[in-house]
Amino acid sequence: MRRKERQVTNPAEIRAVIDRCKVLRLGLNAAGAPYIVPMNFGWEMTDGLPVFYLHCANEGRKIDLLRADPRVGFEMDGAHGLREGQTPCAYSYFYESVVGSGEITFLKDAAEKARALERILLHQAGRKISVSPEQGEAVTVLRLRPDALSCKRNP
Repeated sequence: MRRKERQVTNPAEIRAVIDRCKVLRLGLNAAGAPYIVPMNFGWEMTDGLPVFYLHCANEGRKIDLLRADPRVGFEMDGAHGLREGQTPCAYSYFYESVVGSGEITFLKDAAEKARALERILLHQAGRKISVSPEQGEAVTVLRLRPDALSCKRNP
């Protein structure tokens, strides 16, 4: 990371940044050019690392690309704001972001899918909402385990 003074390494601060983000941009490997999809997500800490859960329809370009190559990049950001300056070069932008890479797994077990959907709802709605295994069967649920992750903030 070039701007080391903006790097966030404290695990509690990284968790707080993730908690404030609502959209994860998933970068997929497509023939000829990357394919980026914004997705709502849920998450939890597992073995000291965040694990992200995403849901989508059972078919489409995203699913086809992930079945061909489950390796992905991802990004999330927030806390946006413009810092004005006396000159054009003195302008800056407030933000916080998390960037990483990892691999997608398609969840198959109905109970595991329902639990992952509950994590998504908890993160997005801010409260526990129960999901039955039968409800989980209607969608595709993805798990993203990062193998690399960095967090950055311009306060």
